[in-house]
Amino acid sequence: MARRPLIQKGIAELEQMFDKQKGDTEFLNTLIAELSQRSVPRARDLKRRAAEAVKNLQQRDTPTTSPPVSDPKPAASTSAAPVSSRPFERVDRPSGPSTNWPDDILTAWTAMEVLSPPSYRRPEDLAGGDKYRIAQFNRGALPWENGGERSRPNQRLYYQLILGSIDMEAAVNALLKVYTDTRDERPQARGEAVLATIMLDKNGLPVENEAVSISSFGWGVPVALSGRLRDLGQWSQVEKALIEELTKQITAEDKDGNPLPLDQRRIQLAYEWLLQKLDIPAEFAKPPAFAVRSYQYFKLQDPPEAILLNSFFLDDLATARGHVAAGSATANLKRYLQVLKPRQRRNLMKDNAALADALEPRKFPAGSWPANGRHPLALLQQCAVNLAIHDLKDDGILAVNGPPGTGKTTLLRDVIAALVTERAQVLSGFDDPEDAFIHSGEKMRMGNAFVHLYSLDKRVKGYEMIVASSNNKAVENVSAELPGIEAIASDAPGLRYFKTVSDALLQRDTWGTVAAVLGNSKNRSDFRQTFWWDDDAGFRRYLMQAAGQPQLLVEETSEGTRQRPPQIVVKEDAPEDQDEALRRWKRSRQNLQKAVRSAKAALADLQKAHDLLRAIRAKEASVSGLEAEIASRARILAELETAADNAVGLRDRQQKTVDALLGERDALIRLRPGFFSRLLGTTAYRSWQSSHKQISSRLGLEQGSLRQLAARAQETLSGLASERSNLQHLRASLAAGMEALNRDRTQYDAIARQYPGAFLSDEFFAQRHREKQISAPWLDEQTARLRNDVFEAAMALHKAFIDAAAKPIRHNLNVLLDSFGTRSLGSPEKDALIPDLWSTLFLLVPVVSTTFASVSRMFGRIPLDAFGWLLVDEAGQALPQAAVGALMRTRRAVVVGDPIQIEPVVVLPDKLTEAMCNQFSVDPLTFNAPGASVQTLSDSATEYYGTFETTFGTREVGVPLLVHRRCAEPMFSISNSIAYENLMVQAKVSRNSAIRDVLGPSRWIDIEGRGQEKWCPQEGDALLGLVQQLRERGCTPDFYIVTPFVVVQDRTRERLRSSGVLEGWVENPYQWMRDRVGTVHTVQGREAEAVFFILGAPDAQQRGARGWAGGRPNLLNVATTRAKEALYVIGNRSLWKAAGVFQALDAYLKGA
Repeated sequence: MARRPLIQKGIAELEQMFDKQKGDTEFLNTLIAELSQRSVPRARDLKRRAAEAVKNLQQRDTPTTSPPVSDPKPAASTSAAPVSSRPFERVDRPSGPSTNWPDDILTAWTAMEVLSPPSYRRPEDLAGGDKYRIAQFNRGALPWENGGERSRPNQRLYYQLILGSIDMEAAVNALLKVYTDTRDERPQARGEAVLATIMLDKNGLPVENEAVSISSFGWGVPVALSGRLRDLGQWSQVEKALIEELTKQITAEDKDGNPLPLDQRRIQLAYEWLLQKLDIPAEFAKPPAFAVRSYQYFKLQDPPEAILLNSFFLDDLATARGHVAAGSATANLKRYLQVLKPRQRRNLMKDNAALADALEPRKFPAGSWPANGRHPLALLQQCAVNLAIHDLKDDGILAVNGPPGTGKTTLLRDVIAALVTERAQVLSGFDDPEDAFIHSGEKMRMGNAFVHLYSLDKRVKGYEMIVASSNNKAVENVSAELPGIEAIASDAPGLRYFKTVSDALLQRDTWGTVAAVLGNSKNRSDFRQTFWWDDDAGFRRYLMQAAGQPQLLVEETSEGTRQRPPQIVVKEDAPEDQDEALRRWKRSRQNLQKAVRSAKAALADLQKAHDLLRAIRAKEASVSGLEAEIASRARILAELETAADNAVGLRDRQQKTVDALLGERDALIRLRPGFFSRLLGTTAYRSWQSSHKQISSRLGLEQGSLRQLAARAQETLSGLASERSNLQHLRASLAAGMEALNRDRTQYDAIARQYPGAFLSDEFFAQRHREKQISAPWLDEQTARLRNDVFEAAMALHKAFIDAAAKPIRHNLNVLLDSFGTRSLGSPEKDALIPDLWSTLFLLVPVVSTTFASVSRMFGRIPLDAFGWLLVDEAGQALPQAAVGALMRTRRAVVVGDPIQIEPVVVLPDKLTEAMCNQFSVDPLTFNAPGASVQTLSDSATEYYGTFETTFGTREVGVPLLVHRRCAEPMFSISNSIAYENLMVQAKVSRNSAIRDVLGPSRWIDIEGRGQEKWCPQEGDALLGLVQQLRERGCTPDFYIVTPFVVVQDRTRERLRSSGVLEGWVENPYQWMRDRVGTVHTVQGREAEAVFFILGAPDAQQRGARGWAGGRPNLLNVATTRAKEALYVIGNRSLWKAAGVFQALDAYLKGA
């Protein structure tokens, strides 16, 4: 037996040995031999890494100009390996087949995120723009020294010490020298990344728990520069020990053992220690210069959240890797990583049967959003809603492709309405809403009282809705639009849901508290202060009143002190006590049940029509088949009748022949000679005998023929009788089929007269593309109104449920809104209830929105599959790794976006990210941004899709939305031709435009100027002239100024600022320019009356920049479709019209 010296070693021990002895070729060969005898995944992975290590050791002896890219896993020690050499040399990418193992995909994404930190340009950017929160160190004493500073009222003061920073541009430029970037226009790395932070109390003492945070970027840059890309995936193991070591560096005590506040000397020593520890090149780093003042509400005991130093996604990627390794990854994560493939793929743009199946009336949700005008959804919008609600019963991902202006938000509203309605039907099953809350036995002291923690009945969970995006504006837009009074029908005055709270939250007229903008700590704090603690509009007081505790506010007036109830109690008509709340609950249940019955009855009728259409189609086919069969059988019968006549005739003629021969024979017998003649054999007898023999022989032959002809005639006659019988049965079946068909047609016609909607018949599918797409399937105005009524009743029921369960709801929210579950509640048993606390909030506020960046912090203690729904907006703009955390925590996902708009922004060199993918055997075309996004991976995971046939091949997307309602011409046609193969259909309602009245129709202002970088002053002058015209004519400045290039953005802002044209025209010129003047990348998800598109790059030699802008349709597509009414392009027409898709812009736009 072969010797196996490592046979007793476990895989974990072998991994540790590999880390320590990966430079020992003899050991590596022994390890490979041992691992060849093992089959577990970790053994196979370690064998692969050991083999690569042997290969690298062999290559080390060969002279090369590039440092080898090794494949080690770091040991438990956190010491960062030194950078191999400076100046840094270019690293060639290794090549190899892509295996796309899920752990490798997550590790590659981790490596990218290690090098993707948040950055800041000014210190106040770390304080939400508040420069008064920045405590500079250049004035001698530190802010906490010499007596320190006073805090704000009702707030506790903390300092977040910024322990140095890294110059982003210098670090990324160093990476560029090693890895290169092939993009003509690479996103610029600007500002600085924080190296580390230390959380201090007002006295300068580090807080007790988690005082230190360290930047992954500071650790990762030297690692990447040395070519050790695989090591980047191990940041989560390295981080903890680094934090422990830095904590020791900043901790000091006096002789009595009391902790000492940080001083300048120890700050500098800690900074220098960290630079040395991480081997950060001195030219990248900047020393500590300031701290950020942070404030925490005085009732909250924990310090504020630390400034985020690292990628928002690192923690969740590490968690996902752990679950993948343990075999406990969620179904949706597996779908997203392409481990689970769709069971089938159905093309909704070519498969009418698939579309008709998805749009069966029984699949329509009972409730729908009552939008202004109460118009039902268009064909593919309704298809997407049905698929989301019907097909994602337990889990799943549905991708929706939403070109500009095709109603993505409208679609999401109907999904939300459907889920609120479903939950309302579940809630209505409780006689007493408090029965939906189960006391956990856990309680917490808050102030002078105990707060009890309740779990929720599992039936009411699973309806939580999280709207997430990488685009801050998109998140805010969705959450701000949903509660807006303009989002609902003007003839729905009864649809109000805690309007007092939502008015206070959004500071404008709303209809209800249906969504909350959360995410980052500021948003959460602002929400808490208004939603919960506000004395006049906060839910806390409302719930106390509903639970039977009268609420009165004390006010000082000119007439003295008076008491009054809070506005929320008065305006929302809070019940006086539990008994009144239960009476209201009973009425609301009855109202909902009545509304649901009416809507479901109508949908059942429409389903009957759908079923009748199928039955009619089948019966028509059957009748048609019968008619064809009868016609065919009739021809056969005629042929059989002819054949029978012929057979009978032949038989009868043959019978006559036989009868004649029999007569001849009988006559001959009578002439037979006598006995003696026969005895003597006379000549007469012999003659007679010969004649008799001839006749007998002939008779036998003819009788044989007769028998054959008779049998044939009988067979033919039998066949004729059978065919006549069959034909009779066919005619009876045809008569019965026609009767059944006519009966179905009569029923169908009756339903069609009652419900005059667009039924999905063969005639429907035979329509032209536009007519089909703009149709609202099945629903007429009255039926659509019934579904609206269900949603209104569902919202009223939610309010009544909250009234009747005020006590447990108030207890749960008291705990949740203290910290939003971001910190431990004190024990594992209490922490296990955090998802129930969140679900309680979702009962009150159905939708919570957040950026992907805040998911890990806000939902860090939420386990897998704890929430119901993830609704992703602008998914084409999101890095593929951004959605991992949100997907893990939700069971179902509706992902809406468009890969032909702005792609994810990637600052790292493209050759670096490709090298990372190759290091982990991951296909960069599939999993690496900017080509990959949350949208593209979701498109691959969904079972329903659409196709666009382009000149380069077929482009597959999720469920496509094609009805456009935003842009007038020529913006619509430009977008449609360059991005959507002219498959979008125009449905915009014509509107007036004051800007178009002043400046004229959309056009190209041709400017042939000289360039300063990519900025053309003459183009700036032309823009300023147009803007001045609008101001002089009193137009509202509802326009965007966009450009492909950052330098043009900056110069345009400066030109507008120096001109003073905005002063007195807009409220805050600085903020207006930040919001309204930018690169095309900054305006996705927004719209305005008009757009000014400043092209820049005016010099002939800037062909590369123009080629980058026009090489793909994304940028021009977004720029043009921000404009609802008019587009004004400013730039050199002769140069730009040759830049790719700008040919279409040239074709559609007139000149100035």
